[in-house]
Amino acid sequence: SLPKGRASDGHLVLYNPQTRTEWDYWNATSKWTKNTRKRPLRKRKSTGGGISSNRLLQAGSVAKFKLNKSGISHEGQFSARASGTPLMAGLLIPEDFKMGPIRHALSFAIPRPKNTCTAPYICTNPHIYPATHTEDTYYSTNINAITMGQRIRLKSGVLKNKDGQTINEKLLSAATRKVLKALRNYGAYLVDNSGGFTFYAEDSATGKLDVNLRVLNWYIREPKGTPLPANKTAWQVLIEKVSDELSQIPIAFGNFNGHNASTATISHYNFEVIEPATPFYSTY
Repeated sequence: SLPKGRASDGHLVLYNPQTRTEWDYWNATSKWTKNTRKRPLRKRKSTGGGISSNRLLQAGSVAKFKLNKSGISHEGQFSARASGTPLMAGLLIPEDFKMGPIRHALSFAIPRPKNTCTAPYICTNPHIYPATHTEDTYYSTNINAITMGQRIRLKSGVLKNKDGQTINEKLLSAATRKVLKALRNYGAYLVDNSGGFTFYAEDSATGKLDVNLRVLNWYIREPKGTPLPANKTAWQVLIEKVSDELSQIPIAFGNFNGHNASTATISHYNFEVIEPATPFYSTY
């Protein structure tokens, strides 16, 4: 299904496991309208995020990736993300919550990643591998800002909230602790701009978590035998739990201004940058 609301990015992924080919869509929409002359339904250009449907009519951009290749865009080729990286890269998916730990880095977005261009599309170091582009609308020119493509890792010590109090991770659900472990072991790559600190997961409307009720209850820290809520899938329940608990952990926090990407800022954080800003492409 396509994401709801014109304020969303309208991200959509089509994946062929036989050829390991991925198509990424940005600004996907399924809006049908009638014109004033009462002619048959016609396509309408997308002006924002997707509208819920099982039929894709139009998108702002489409990018193709071969997942058995480098996994990055060619220079000059755009993708559905500001960084140029595939949408599936770093995505939390239901398969991550089968047996064993999550064995890959995550992807994240923050307000105002660094862009030190002196003129549009003329840059010396606006991004690093695996990014091939950077944010060109809402960005920071501070030389200490995080660069698109940089990798962060959750600090190995105790986590503290914005008031300086230690967070007891033992009280968190097993699903959230699993994500935190991946953030300590593999980290996460900066892939986009957003109005707050954001991780990415498969949409709750499409993801299918194939676990029994006993395992689900253990994952989300619910008493054994707690039934699945009406009108919700196992994946939706799990990802909502992880999202709620991560929102209470200040991996990064600041003045998010209602998640407005044009004004949000980060002032404190519980992570460290573990890969320096080594340029990969010389032009933007």
